Amino acid sequence: MTLLNGFGSNITGKLDWFSIRFYSSCAIGLGTGVTTLVLMGYWRFQGKAWSWQPGHVMLLAVGWDELVTTLAVAVDVFTIDPTYGYDSSRQRIYEIEGLVQHIGVVLFLVLCLYLIRFSRRWQIVLALVVSLNLLVLAALNPFQLPLGRVISIASFQYAISTARIVVIGAVFSLAVWEAVRRECRDWLHWIGAFVLLLHYTKWMSLLPGL
Repeated sequence: MTLLNGFGSNITGKLDWFSIRFYSSCAIGLGTGVTTLVLMGYWRFQGKAWSWQPGHVMLLAVGWDELVTTLAVAVDVFTIDPTYGYDSSRQRIYEIEGLVQHIGVVLFLVLCLYLIRFSRRWQIVLALVVSLNLLVLAALNPFQLPLGRVISIASFQYAISTARIVVIGAVFSLAVWEAVRRECRDWLHWIGAFVLLLHYTKWMSLLPGL
């Protein structure tokens, strides 16, 4: 079972609307993240003066997340045995994907918060994103701790969904606030805010109970 099959490919091989939206946002996140990295390298090579802004960090974080997803899907697709309708062992590919994604994002954001001076508001927003990723890591439970005795999977799902909504609301509100106040931000920052919103809103149709 591939990630593609898990997100809405039917037996005729056609993608449903959710899958189209899901993979389109993945492509946008990956493309803009890689482009941002290339642009930063080019600017540094050209000696162009620029300063880190929150949107730059968000673009790179989303780009990393989507790059790992792409690699996981590639491994799954190119190693799948077509004689099996469902192979539960392949779930391990996506468990490793989740760990690499969220550990990478947490380490990157913590490093940025330590090295780069952002406004207090953006520090809080990025800390919320770190908290969300830590919550997902706890749900993945890489050390196989007996968390089921303390909190159920459903509770984790609700907590993660709620955290996503909080992050979406915080990023959107702060972006609008800065736009109204005409804060000095470059175009790459605004793209970063948009891509982060797109990245998290693609999961909203999977909210528990909806």
